Amino acid sequence: MHQKLEIKKNRDRIEKRGRISDRSPVFRSVGLILLLVVSVRVSWGQALTPAASVAAALRQSPQVRVAKAVRDVALVEAERGKPVARPTLEARASGILQGPRVTFPRPDGLAAKVLPEEVARLDLILEQPLYRAGRRAAQERYGAALGEAEWEYRRATAAVALAAHRAYIDVLRAEAGVRVAQDGLSAAQRVQELVTRQIAAGLAKPVDARTAEGQALEAQSGVTQAGSALKLARMNFNRVLGREGTAEFTLAPLPDAPKAPDSPQAAI
Repeated sequence: MHQKLEIKKNRDRIEKRGRISDRSPVFRSVGLILLLVVSVRVSWGQALTPAASVAAALRQSPQVRVAKAVRDVALVEAERGKPVARPTLEARASGILQGPRVTFPRPDGLAAKVLPEEVARLDLILEQPLYRAGRRAAQERYGAALGEAEWEYRRATAAVALAAHRAYIDVLRAEAGVRVAQDGLSAAQRVQELVTRQIAAGLAKPVDARTAEGQALEAQSGVTQAGSALKLARMNFNRVLGREGTAEFTLAPLPDAPKAPDSPQAAI
């Protein structure tokens, strides 16, 4: 009986320690980190849409950062020529040492000083032109400089967005080219097998086997070229988005793209 009570007390202590450790800041921090890692993995695993690709390019592209730096420099240069009131404040301090001392007698019999031996003077001069010729033209020039800086930045970002959209479509086109090339290779291999069976049955000549083999090799070359084109398209997409060239990603199909027909008859 005493042994059961001790076991129960130990179990309660262990459970209490577990509850306390779960509530500690360290465990909460570890849980938060694990949650962030899982969420990042999930976001990386999602397929990129055209809008998400453009947003990533505008956020990570080096060209956008360069354009922003150029705009900031242009704005600083424009601010220097801004037509504003620029008063000039001049301070002058002077001291005079003179002598001999001049005094005269006062009614009370004491000597009063007329000319002091030391004199200090401080002058503050504030100058501001009330009218300046060409002020309106200067204001127009200032507004034009600001507008030019902003429009150049917008032009650069629009070029990056257009490049990201084109790179997105190029990857989809390259993937479709790979599928078409693989379908062509499968068809050429089936034709080659059919010709082999026809030759064995005496329905075709051996020269037809060479022709079918050449067509299969040509289809295999097409698959290789399509794969290389897809690799280049994916690297260009990563470059436009400001990522590493070998970064993995998955693209979502275009929402308004026409659906591929199921058969040639349906296409007609």
